[in-house]
Amino acid sequence: MEHEVIILDGDSLTINSLVEVTRFGRKVKIGEEGKKRIEKARKILEEKLEKNETMYGISTGFGKLADTIISPPERELLQKNIIRSHSIGFGPYLPDEIVLGAMVIELNSFCKGGSGIRLRTVEMLEKLINNNIIPLVPSIGSLGASGDLSPLAYIARVLIGEGEAKYENKVQKSSDILSKLNLSPIKLHAKEGISLINGTHVLTSFAAHNVLDSENILKNSVLAIGLTLETFDGNVNAFSSFIMNLRPHKGQMRFAKSVLNVLTGSDLLTKQPKRIQDPYSIRCSPQVHGAILDAIEHSKKLVEIEINSTTDNPLINQTTSEVVSGGNFHGEPIGLAMDYLAIAMTELGNI
Repeated sequence: MEHEVIILDGDSLTINSLVEVTRFGRKVKIGEEGKKRIEKARKILEEKLEKNETMYGISTGFGKLADTIISPPERELLQKNIIRSHSIGFGPYLPDEIVLGAMVIELNSFCKGGSGIRLRTVEMLEKLINNNIIPLVPSIGSLGASGDLSPLAYIARVLIGEGEAKYENKVQKSSDILSKLNLSPIKLHAKEGISLINGTHVLTSFAAHNVLDSENILKNSVLAIGLTLETFDGNVNAFSSFIMNLRPHKGQMRFAKSVLNVLTGSDLLTKQPKRIQDPYSIRCSPQVHGAILDAIEHSKKLVEIEINSTTDNPLINQTTSEVVSGGNFHGEPIGLAMDYLAIAMTELGNI
């Protein structure tokens, strides 16, 4: 049914919606506006290819070979070879939900219409997601915050019928899986290989799942503090709005209010508290847990910007019809956010 499908438009994907796909099997669909953007960007790119314009990674080589011109007959081979050359990871495979999440984030990024990839290729990625085909992606070999070239190459391999993936709870050759579904491997055209492996989709999938799990852990900590106050005959005055309003950090105020809400109607806290003040780990929980809540909210804001971004290079400007090189593939905004979140969640574990 249509309401069970998450429509991707490049602008409105949320962490909760992403996890509905990765953990609960929701399907995705490219929105009509997304399709129009994808097709318009590709048309701009193909017009430039017909004019034989010089464009990084499209009609030139990569990295230090950016000044090396690639002839038209070799451009498709170049796109396949960049996927093969970056399939150099090793070690344990990434969790299924992280890989599937990266695929959804990548699909959503294409819907913004900045990559210049063909609609047919994007629709193939959509089919892999909706058939729960999970490429085997080694966990070691990434460039860290400087983009997910290697892990994304392992995802891209499946589209061209190479490598292996999980399908129906069984590891199989990608070519065999596509054959079972009556799908033909994609023959990559100019720009498509670099579009498929350039970005922050894998690291952002990790970040999105971490944020959601951190939110759930903090919600449980509200219950833990409430139960502790009841068991310990604690002093709830430390959670009063009077104290919170004198130091109005949003997280601190929200956490204290949440604790008081779960204690509403408690028969164990109606009498006079035993102590003037409780130990730090109870009395200071609004200040500590509240600061953690602020860290989670900050991280969530950055991640939800990222999952609705285009992190390819180069990018197609549909307004000016220019192809512009940049550095959106660098994951520093998410890398720093995850360092911050890791510190915050360590503090929660400590208290």
